[in-house]
Amino acid sequence: MKGREDDEKDGIEEQSGVDGDYVGFNIAEEGEEGAEKEKEEKEEEILPMVEDATLRGRQIYYRRALSLLVGLMGGGVTWFWKGEGVELVDSVYFVCTTLATIGHGDVLPTRLVHPLVSRLTTTFLSCVGVLLVGNFAAISIVSRGKGKGEREELTRFICIVLALWGVGTLGLKMLGGGNWGTLAYFVMQTLTTLGLGDVRQVGWKSKLFLSFYSLFGTAIFGGVVGAIASIPLEINEKKAKESVLESLPDELNEEVYKFLSRGTEVQRLGLSKNKGYCSKNEFTLLMLIRQGLINEKDLELCREKFDKLDTDRSGKITRADLVQVQSKRWVRGMVRGLVRGILGGGGEMRVVAEE
Repeated sequence: MKGREDDEKDGIEEQSGVDGDYVGFNIAEEGEEGAEKEKEEKEEEILPMVEDATLRGRQIYYRRALSLLVGLMGGGVTWFWKGEGVELVDSVYFVCTTLATIGHGDVLPTRLVHPLVSRLTTTFLSCVGVLLVGNFAAISIVSRGKGKGEREELTRFICIVLALWGVGTLGLKMLGGGNWGTLAYFVMQTLTTLGLGDVRQVGWKSKLFLSFYSLFGTAIFGGVVGAIASIPLEINEKKAKESVLESLPDELNEEVYKFLSRGTEVQRLGLSKNKGYCSKNEFTLLMLIRQGLINEKDLELCREKFDKLDTDRSGKITRADLVQVQSKRWVRGMVRGLVRGILGGGGEMRVVAEE
């Protein structure tokens, strides 16, 4: 009986030892999984930060452009209204259509009281207007619908143009009346910044409506037309990018191996750490450069930023770099504290000496 009890006791101790090791292994594994999960969560937080920074950049640009537009409108309207004696509504209408680079010919600067100043003002407004409309058009091209097919994009753009055309025509019809065909013709002249001057608006309501419609309408219309024009270019660029990948075979051969591992282009770009192989990241960067998605200058800027973060120049960003930065900060903080303490003590000593 006693022997059986001892055996059972030993068995219990053995089992508990195994269980303890298993529990310890589980705790370690859970700790590693938690660290990996925390790392992934931090990496996922970076993307929204980049997107937020891009969005903030665009918002800042739009605010500055709008502030510039309002300032130019205010200055131009004040000059033509107070300086040249043009009626307020006509001044607003003329300045807005000039910024939109339309020029319907309602106000002629050469026939005003100060023709030279008015000509210079009109020239300045039209030049700035071209830049603003061009920038809005460029932004529309860059930020147009991602992941959508060309046919779907083209349909959307045509709908936007028709909607703009319809809103302008309907607005003029409701505010000033007139023939539908003539109004549609006039609105298209406005959107295309043609401004032949053969059709004019007389009523102040129509002019006030056109003042703001011309600014936003021409910017949107210019962006849409630019985006439509970019579709064939993007199709050609897409084919060119695909041809870069298609130029390499699906199966590795001696020629491709030498090109990827120690080719002239690879060495010039600094993408080969070891001439015996080509890593996936090196291959990806090489293909992106050959596709024209990034250039050598972009690559150099990224490397310069990496070198600043890689404080120990190991070629890797590790925790050791973070510790080194924190140590430098701690030393700088200590030095500042000592300097402040010495200067503060000196001040007290001077006060005591004076007393």
